[in-house]
Amino acid sequence: MSAPRIVLDTNVLISAIVFGGKPREVLEKVIAGWFTMAISAEMLAEFQWVLEGKKFSYPAAIVRNILSELLAVSELVRPTMKVEHIKADPG
Repeated sequence: MSAPRIVLDTNVLISAIVFGGKPREVLEKVIAGWFTMAISAEMLAEFQWVLEGKKFSYPAAIVRNILSELLAVSELVRPTMKVEHIKADPG
C-alpha cells in the first residue's frame, strides 16, 4: 500500500523549517515515508521567495539546499486548475 498523499501549504512548510513544532513533526513524517507530499513548482517558488525575503533573509544557497531536500521527499505535481479563493500574501 502506498503512503497517503498530502499537501503542506507554504505557511506550514515555512513553520516546519523555521520554527519547528507540529509542522516539523508532519514534515518529519513525510521524510520518514508515512506520507507522500505533493508539491508544485509554484509552491516551491513561493517558499523560496518567502525564505529569501526580508522577513527571514535566508541565504540563497541554503534555500536551494532546502528546496532540493523537499523535492527529494515529494512528488512534483502540475495542477491543471487554479483556485482563487484566497488572495495572494502581500508580503
